[in-house]
Amino acid sequence: MANDRLNQKVGEHAVALQAQRDINVGASISEVMDVVAQSIQVYTEVARAHVNDRLAELEKKLTEKFSVGDPGAVKSLADPDVQGALYEAQKAYVRSDDSELHNVLTDLVYRRAVQERRDRIALAINDAIEKSSMLTRVDFANLALIFFLGHVRLRGKLAPSLVAASLKQHLSPLLSDVDFSEDSMNYLYSRGVLLGPPSDTSYQAKSLARRLVACYPEIYNEGFQLDEIESFHPDVGKLLEYGILWRSPFSEGAHFIALSDDAIDELAERDQSLSGLREAYVAQAKKRLVRPEHVISETDKKFAGFSELCANFDGSPMSLVGLSSTGIAIAHSYLVKEASFSGDLKTWIRA
Repeated sequence: MANDRLNQKVGEHAVALQAQRDINVGASISEVMDVVAQSIQVYTEVARAHVNDRLAELEKKLTEKFSVGDPGAVKSLADPDVQGALYEAQKAYVRSDDSELHNVLTDLVYRRAVQERRDRIALAINDAIEKSSMLTRVDFANLALIFFLGHVRLRGKLAPSLVAASLKQHLSPLLSDVDFSEDSMNYLYSRGVLLGPPSDTSYQAKSLARRLVACYPEIYNEGFQLDEIESFHPDVGKLLEYGILWRSPFSEGAHFIALSDDAIDELAERDQSLSGLREAYVAQAKKRLVRPEHVISETDKKFAGFSELCANFDGSPMSLVGLSSTGIAIAHSYLVKEASFSGDLKTWIRA
């Protein structure tokens, strides 16, 4: 692959990209891969064979990634900063046979190419590519779990059953690898992917169930009778017509509004008669939040591993930490591959 084509000559319409050698971009991932790979030192024939195999694999994965994503982003490979990111990815890729690392690196290189400007997102991705080479499968799983539980907020249609289903989808693939220990968190902190050390007692940890209640008071409340809802919005019929009043799983005959707070506001923007609904509803919901044990038992119905997750997470060093921008970039890429997570990285890292 790379070393077999190092003598390839520049075409008539070549663009000079590096001082080492001119290359013809021409939307060709192969040529850029070849030239950047020249800086990778190989000392034995056996090692060279592994390098060639792994570089060929990376090239194939990147080609697939660009073809199903944004093919036009290939032109970004002409950017020296993107080439620098690709070089770091190549070095990490050829030194390891870890498929998780390979997947993360492939995704990060693609995301760096898509990020046209050299902004905070681009810099976080650059750093993520370098630091990923020092992380294991366990580290990736830990970061993804911290990211989803501490940085992700579900939006739109919302209900306890839907939150449970989302937790199951995104966390189940991680749980066999997660390590809740202080040593594991200290290692991540030493790599610069956590916001603070797990020993920082200035942060007040919440149990996982309490986190959900605090994040989604709209749905984790005891519910309301229809006449109660009518007291803070007179047109209950309209709410039923929109299909946003669901029966509460926590109280017989009670209802809750099955939308996140921002989605209630979006609906009110389209229908001015619902103006003020979110403020009135959430204020009342916060007065009758459900107990954590009820959240756990209800979530367990859809996500059987949730109670065990709570037992491991609550009080652990993991419950005390958040992610740096670099940690978010790594966790995001890992979760995209392992659990089909969707969401633009710019939601969590401001350019």
